[in-house]
Amino acid sequence: MSTQQIQNKYILLTGANGGIGSKILLKLLSNGYKVIALDISNSNIENEDCFYIKCDISNKADLENIPAKIRQISEKLDGIINTIGIFKMQSLIEGSEEDFRRIMEINFFGNYSLNKKLLPMLNADGKIINLTSEVARYSPQPFQGYY
Repeated sequence: MSTQQIQNKYILLTGANGGIGSKILLKLLSNGYKVIALDISNSNIENEDCFYIKCDISNKADLENIPAKIRQISEKLDGIINTIGIFKMQSLIEGSEEDFRRIMEINFFGNYSLNKKLLPMLNADGKIINLTSEVARYSPQPFQGYY
């Protein structure tokens, strides 16, 4: 793919401020992509090809507003990369049901809901990649996570 073709491609990246997300963001920007970056925390990236949207995908109002905010930047997406996720360093037995439900709300249902809502904006040859792991930075051992 030529540099000119890449420069006109918009990628939505969730979890853009996290460990994995921030590395992917910088790589996409360095390769000439335009990135619509979503995260619950404030962004520290200043780049004319990075369009930051602060949101919480577990918040229904935020989720409902995402397509309109994205359309202010681009009508179509060439890809969606989800790196959003939370992790609790506790086992299924030791942890609470409330924590487990929160993890599933973000890591599974949040990604599902966002992908479903944005699928009409995805170009016919666009791709969705889900990497919902915040566990990597903790070097987990068996029985230290819910799933």
